[in-house]
Amino acid sequence: HLGGYMKAFLHIRRQQILRFHIEHYTALNNINPHFHSHIEIVLINRGKTRLWINDTEQILNAGELVMLPSYAPHQFQAPQDTVDCTVLFIPPFLCSDFMETIAGKNISAPIVCDAESIKTVQGAVARLENKDMNAIEQTGYIHVILGTLLRHINFDLDGGMQKDTDLHARLLLYINEHFKEDISIESIAH
Repeated sequence: HLGGYMKAFLHIRRQQILRFHIEHYTALNNINPHFHSHIEIVLINRGKTRLWINDTEQILNAGELVMLPSYAPHQFQAPQDTVDCTVLFIPPFLCSDFMETIAGKNISAPIVCDAESIKTVQGAVARLENKDMNAIEQTGYIHVILGTLLRHINFDLDGGMQKDTDLHARLLLYINEHFKEDISIESIAH
């Protein structure tokens, strides 16, 4: 976060992971501002963290979660051993109906504090960590989580303009694949 302006980079490693996955962290202090196509859901199990999303700072406390939509610039900051969190990374192709529902909207309140909803999400996460789950079951639990979050996250219309996240993805992947070449508007258009 740089002086009121978030300069974020495409998280190439994250972008290249084309499957749903869960990670656990006890520190979040060396994560630069970044974005990726995955929906990211962060559950704070212990401690608290500072979060910047779309250049707005917020505090995320134990027992809360945040949902970061595709391509939202974000950064977390929590010193070593001060936080215990679970992070879900959901590729957009696993939830196209959710992506259509939020298309053209900005999140005005990305943090969920409702204890019952957090418990529902935690239960689904516990099931998702079962390595023997088939793809249909996994997608079902992902939809339970996203459906639960839709009830509690407030969205604002983005000036009536629809965001084409598929176009964003295609542009970012093109740049990633051709970054050693001279890239121009003309070369991208072809």
